[in-house]
Amino acid sequence: MIYHAQHFRPCFRRYRVILPLTIFGVAIICSTVFSQTVSPTVTRDVISGGGGTTQTTGTVVRGTLSQTAVGRLKTGGAFERHDVGFWYKAYQPEVVTTVSLPIIETNVETRVSVDLTLKTFFPRELTRPFFPRPFTARIRFNGTLLHPIEGTPTCNWDGDDCVLEIRDTARSPEGIIASFSFLTALGNQEGTPLTIEEFTWSRLGEERISVVEEHGALTLLDVCREGDQIRLIESGAAARLSIWPNPASSSATIECTPNESGMADIRLVNLLGAEVAQLAQQQMEADRSYRLSLDLTTIPSGTYTLILRLPATTITRRLIVRE
Repeated sequence: MIYHAQHFRPCFRRYRVILPLTIFGVAIICSTVFSQTVSPTVTRDVISGGGGTTQTTGTVVRGTLSQTAVGRLKTGGAFERHDVGFWYKAYQPEVVTTVSLPIIETNVETRVSVDLTLKTFFPRELTRPFFPRPFTARIRFNGTLLHPIEGTPTCNWDGDDCVLEIRDTARSPEGIIASFSFLTALGNQEGTPLTIEEFTWSRLGEERISVVEEHGALTLLDVCREGDQIRLIESGAAARLSIWPNPASSSATIECTPNESGMADIRLVNLLGAEVAQLAQQQMEADRSYRLSLDLTTIPSGTYTLILRLPATTITRRLIVRE
């Protein structure tokens, strides 16, 4: 019997359909067996999964496949952490700390204490004590209004701003963790913000510590602005004395209104009380304003006290000289 090619064409058509289906079925069986054998659980903690949850015997996928493939894993253990991303919740801090500076209202030539205060909240129980804990901080304010005294760190100057760099250790969850002493002065503003520019805790491992910064402020009550000048307000017939610019470099101007007539003597002394220069000496009349120019070219950089002596009155003002 002779068979022609057209007799075999139906068979080829059937195998052409059955063979791919057979291969696909074998692939599904192998994939299922492999997933049951390896079966890791991938924890993702997705906020919303557009594709729902897909689960086999040992594998759990939350959200769409693209979310699972692109997202980061959630680490476990005592310091469980969620990475922040489009599909992820921000991690919760283990410790919430609030550091604050005070609001101060006072007069010129007054000693003030600026305290850095701490409050601590523990949202969850810690596995180890948090305190004592080292920290670093940076505080900024107008240095023409506050002059450091009594062991307060010296200023790092940025224009008229004084920047204090602090390294210390907090030993309890609440209270004053650093204190600074200043003498207020007649500067170039009526007040200044007390700004916590930076506050950082020393961390152990991957500790999650939140820091809330509450800034303070200083307001001088006995000064006022007249044009571009800051003047001292004094009640009654008290003598008046103001200096500008302050800080000064090669020269400065003082304006004084004595409350009595007589010889006025103006001198400059350093922080140790030693006289540096006699700036002026002349006869003055009561309730009359005088403006004098001071030559500071021979005065080294530093913080000084300007003293106006009248027959029965002595007035002092702080003066900063910069080269």
